[in-house]
Formats: sequence, C-alpha cells, structure tokens
Amino acid sequence: LDEQQNHARWHDRIRSDLCALIFNNPEDIGGFREHALALGIDITLAHTALALKLKGDQSPVHTPRVDDSPLQPIIEAISRTIDVAPTAIVRTRRYGHQLLWLPSGNPSAPVASERRLVGKIEAALRDRKEVSAIGVGLPNLGPTGWRLSAEQALKALELGARLTVESSMFRYSDLAIGDLIAG
Repeated sequence: LDEQQNHARWHDRIRSDLCALIFNNPEDIGGFREHALALGIDITLAHTALALKLKGDQSPVHTPRVDDSPLQPIIEAISRTIDVAPTAIVRTRRYGHQLLWLPSGNPSAPVASERRLVGKIEAALRDRKEVSAIGVGLPNLGPTGWRLSAEQALKALELGARLTVESSMFRYSDLAIGDLIAG
C-alpha cells in the first residue's frame, strides 16, 4: 500500500511538473519528452485539450493541488470511450477550470481528428451531470502545441458560454474566426 501511494505521489508530481513546463517553459522540448516518457505518454500523437467547467466547483482560480476525486469518474468515462488508459490523459487546473489533454491521433488532419474526438467525448459525457460546459482546442504536438490547444479550449469555453446557449460543448474550430476578429 505504501509503495502504491508513493507511486501515485510520484506520478502526480511528474504530471504537475509536465503541466508547469507546458505553461511556463514550452521551449524545453527535452524536458517535455522526458516527463511524457516517464508518464507513458506517446508524444508522437497529437493531443487535444479539453477545458471542463464543473457544476458546483468553488475552488479558487489558482489552486496548485486540487482534489481529483470528482474528476476521476469523468476521466474513466472518457478513457473507456477513446480507448486509452486513464493515465494517458494529462490533467491540471487552469483559470478555475479542469484541463485535460487527450491523445487525438493524426496531426496532419486536425479538424477531422477534433470532430471525431468531440463525438466520442459527447457520447462519454452525455449522462455526466457534473460537467456544465466543455471547451475543445485543436489537436497539436509538443509543449508549445499543447499550450496552444489548452488556450484554445479555454477560449472556446469562454466565448461559447457568451455566444451560445443551446450547447454545452464549444469547439474552438467553430469559434476561431470570431476569436481572430475580436483579437
């Protein structure tokens, strides 16, 4: 039991270090590769960021250590649907939302990969009442690409919540032109 707890703490620390690298030092490709390898993440696959807004989440915006227990059933549902291990889904908290990076396949066809992933995510989370909204970034590679995808997912969540009320899934690819015009 002690060994399992130590491994879980080690895994959490490596994951936290990887996320810090993505947002604070995305030029460190070697560090990114080393952390991803330690976590068993295939960095040759494009990854798509999801920003989740959870109902009743009252955690402060910049909480470094957050209780993952409400998020665990969501991660397990997503991992079953996209057929990856739950440990292959990298997660962190950013600007008051849960961020997940999911392996999404082909980096040469980002919009098609993103659309397939969105369909699977909608199916996985259809009955999950604790998720009130989801922002989806475009698939990308490397630490700079993961950061960009996360920023897009957060932007999609923000813009989508203001522009539309019919949906709870907001894709950056649908909102990109509006974001560019606003910028």
